Amino acid sequence: MALSYENLSRLLTNPDLLSHLQDLKLDETEQTISYQWHGPHFLAFLRYATKLCRFLHYATKHCLCFNNKHGRFNDLLKHLDDSASDCIRYGEAEHYKIFLEILLSFMPEIRDFFTNQKLLQLSDGIPNTNELLASFMGFLAETIGELLNCGPDSSVLVSYQVRFLLKKLESLLVFLRDAKPEPNNNILTEIEAVANEAGFFLHSFFFTADLVTATKMDLALSALVERIEIVQVRIEDHFMAASEELNSGIGSLRVAESPRMVPSESLQNISMVDEIIVGFEDTTTQILDKLLGGSKNLQIISIVGMPGLGKTTLAKKLYNASQVGYYFHSLSWCVVSQT
Repeated sequence: MALSYENLSRLLTNPDLLSHLQDLKLDETEQTISYQWHGPHFLAFLRYATKLCRFLHYATKHCLCFNNKHGRFNDLLKHLDDSASDCIRYGEAEHYKIFLEILLSFMPEIRDFFTNQKLLQLSDGIPNTNELLASFMGFLAETIGELLNCGPDSSVLVSYQVRFLLKKLESLLVFLRDAKPEPNNNILTEIEAVANEAGFFLHSFFFTADLVTATKMDLALSALVERIEIVQVRIEDHFMAASEELNSGIGSLRVAESPRMVPSESLQNISMVDEIIVGFEDTTTQILDKLLGGSKNLQIISIVGMPGLGKTTLAKKLYNASQVGYYFHSLSWCVVSQT
């Protein structure tokens, strides 16, 4: 049965929810609850968690560990959604207290979703670990985006440094989506490590019932951003080494002719074949200039480089550029298999 949280979504987006919860005391204690989980970022987690559970459920049908975890998460989410329905229907303090009690028991269960390594352990390993890591980092980026959209009246405390964290994660995600899965790739291992640290940070500060302070958040963010910057330097070194290796053998590169006959007049219209090596410099503007402002004759522009340099990402960026769509009457995207 598919996981559902329609009532929970309605309740969490209700601006009056916080006023119902602020004065509640659990078991006659003086527990202070910060409600850092209150807001669209909690719904971002639910979207990711339900999608991931469906994926891993079919990918790891025989993994008892994950199936047990999935079943418990499913049960808790159903109880939480049913409780949210009662809050919406009746609106009494008793129902909000039950909702809060279920929610607080639910919070520890979501911790595993904020660590990619733990997900791999639960799933007993899946073939495409890069895909799972990219999905995990995409969830982190989406969650941070929701946090940054919190208005000034929100109860969620968000440090200004969170914006820097988002930019750092997005840069790592670009590299990850182009990188080929390699079991001994140290850079991918380091990316996974900092992604896990980012997940731990988000869970500790934005999915908690504990009191959160700006000082603690800033200190944690500073250490995390510094850690990511070290990985970025490693990626730049990787690019440099790959570019130097490619440049050392550039003289041997050749452009293959088409296997079919081409009329001579068509050959005369092919003015050049440009080979763009993707390194550090931004080549998007350079290629756009050639596409839009170069010769009127037919041009072939090849983007070549080592795996993981971002060739496909660059090609898609050019293909989707608004000025390209405006300039050309029609566009087509072709993928040629290497096998």
